[in-house]
Amino acid sequence: MCFILLASCAGINNYNNSAVYKGKVVVNSLNYDQLSFNILLTSNENDTIIQIHKPFYGNLLQIKYDNSSNLMKYISKDGSYEINADIPRNIGDIVNNCLLRESYVDEVFEDGQSLNIECYKNMDKTNFYMQYKGSSFKGFLIRNE
Repeated sequence: MCFILLASCAGINNYNNSAVYKGKVVVNSLNYDQLSFNILLTSNENDTIIQIHKPFYGNLLQIKYDNSSNLMKYISKDGSYEINADIPRNIGDIVNNCLLRESYVDEVFEDGQSLNIECYKNMDKTNFYMQYKGSSFKGFLIRNE
């Protein structure tokens, strides 16, 4: 008996030229207890995708930013939503500056809200700290070679 297995990659986006980072983030909020999540960040010239997940649960949400159109989508198990003003429009530049520089500090004001971010490298690890809308996010990312 002979079985032939055929697979098609036609439906899969090409992320061959992407930089992939894995890490963790701890979220502190006024409304919730401290929460910890795993992060998978994929970035190329077209898109930046940030996946937030927990072990044994899977993906909690995915944020996809299209660099050419500045369109951002929030994708969760409940569906897909276009984000307008909830996240600064230059988030792609902020992510790239954080990952590619030795250190990076920025404060972005948009729609009456401020996003404060600090990033610095320690060996192969990029550490980050962000404050946005009463919440703080502290974590690290390591490039997945």
